[in-house]
Amino acid sequence: MTGLPIVNFKQGKNKINLLVDTGSTKSVILPSLLETIKFTDLNEGGTIFGMEGNVISTSYVNIEFKLHKNDYYEKFQVVDMSSAFNAIKQDTGVTIHGILGNSFFENYGYVLDFKDFIAYSK
Repeated sequence: MTGLPIVNFKQGKNKINLLVDTGSTKSVILPSLLETIKFTDLNEGGTIFGMEGNVISTSYVNIEFKLHKNDYYEKFQVVDMSSAFNAIKQDTGVTIHGILGNSFFENYGYVLDFKDFIAYSK
């Protein structure tokens, strides 16, 4: 166990590890992951604030994935956060592919219980 809130989704044989970040309004995915999974390019552009406060231009993709036999769809901003995710991997040994932002929990009506470290749907 890493001590980090990580959700493990699947798409076919691919495992997608997403760090839960309720402070992030949108979900984020690494561009390198898009080389190995199916996605839909939404042909939209946007911006995101980097960790240093800088503005980063992004594109959007829609990704379908599974968790416990349930299908989910999420709109992700494509952002190269490999430096931060590599540091997490060095500390914990876990590969992170993106961030699952608050938009997912709002869309699917999930409640996060930080005491018992679980998420459930209302």
